Amino acid sequence: MHVLLEGICQRELKLLFKNIHQQKFSNLLSLASMIRNFQYGSKESSPSNTFHLSSEDKEVKFRASASEMLALFKYIPIIFYQARLIELLSTSLCWLSFLLLREIVSISFASEIDMMTSEKLEKLVTHYLLTFDNAYGYAQRIPKHHLLVHSGAQMSRFGPLRFTSCMVFEKKHTFFKRIKYRNFRNIAYTLADRHQHYIASLMYTCYNANTSSFLYSGHQIKKIKELDSTAAKQHHLLDPYKNLYETNQVTLLGITYTIGDGVLINDCVFPSNPVFGKILTIIVQDEIILFRLQLMQVIMFKQQLCLYELRLLDYSVTKNIYELKHVWPLRLLKVSGSLFISLFPYGRSYLTLNE
Repeated sequence: MHVLLEGICQRELKLLFKNIHQQKFSNLLSLASMIRNFQYGSKESSPSNTFHLSSEDKEVKFRASASEMLALFKYIPIIFYQARLIELLSTSLCWLSFLLLREIVSISFASEIDMMTSEKLEKLVTHYLLTFDNAYGYAQRIPKHHLLVHSGAQMSRFGPLRFTSCMVFEKKHTFFKRIKYRNFRNIAYTLADRHQHYIASLMYTCYNANTSSFLYSGHQIKKIKELDSTAAKQHHLLDPYKNLYETNQVTLLGITYTIGDGVLINDCVFPSNPVFGKILTIIVQDEIILFRLQLMQVIMFKQQLCLYELRLLDYSVTKNIYELKHVWPLRLLKVSGSLFISLFPYGRSYLTLNE
C-alpha cells in the first residue's frame, strides 16, 4: 500500500495530469471535475466532492487516500475515454507508463495467482521503469520505484501481494483508533484489555454460551421475494418441494453480488478466452444460491484502455455461486453506447509489451 498507492501511484498521476495540462489537452479544473463527477461503484471509496487539482511550484498537487487511489487507477481509463482524452493520449509514453503501472497495481492486489503471474509482474516492472524514464526522465523517480524491482520475488516467496499489504493491518488498527480517548495512564494495557473484552463479547452470547457466528455471521440476503415452485425447474439443485426465493443482492463471505453486476464464468481463473455474464436474477433456496446470467460476447480487448468491450447476447444460463472460479463481481460500464468491463484487480495482464 505505502509503495504503490501512497507512493508511486500518486507520483504517476501527478506527472500525468501535469503532462495533460502542459499539452493543453485539458486544464486542471476540468480534470478535477471529470474525476469528481464520475459515477463510481457504491462499495468503492471514490474521491470526495472537494477533490481538486492545484499547481504549486510547477507541480500538480492533490490529496487522495490509498483506497481512493485504487479506485482512481481502476477508472481513470474509462473517465478519460468518456471525456475523449484517450484519442489524444493513446500514443503518448506518459499514457503507456500509466497503463503499465495500472497493470502492476492490478496484479499486486489480485487474490488468485500462479507461477506465470510473478513472471508477468517482473516483466511489467522492467518495462514500466524504462517507459517511465523515457516519459518523464530518471530524475522524476522516487526511492519507492526501486522497491518494485523486488515485488516479483516477493510474490514467488509469499504468494499474493495483497495479503502482505499494509491495508490488511491498518484495518485491524481501526478498533484502537476508535478507543484512543479516555484511557488510563498505562495506554497499552488499557487498549489490550478493551480489545480482549471486545473479542470475548463476540465469542459468547449474553447467556454465556458459545456463539456460532464468531468471525462470520452468515450470508446476508436482502429484499427476498418468494417464487412459485415451478421456478425450481431452472436448475437440478433446486427442490420443488421447498420454498424458493428471489433477491436483488446477496453477500457471501464478505463479497457482495448485486443484480446488474458482471461475473467471469469460465471453469478456470485465468482463461485464454474469458466469458462474462450479467446477473439478471439471484435465486436462493436454503444454502443454494444461483445466478441467472445473460451471456456477453467479447468484441475486443482495448489495449489503450486495458478494458474488454462487450456485447449483450440473447442467451442466458444458470450458474451456482459456488462454481465461480473468479469469485469477485465485476462492474459493467456503459459509455457512449459501448459496454465495457475491467478485470481489476486480476492476476493476469493482457497488455501487449513491445520487447
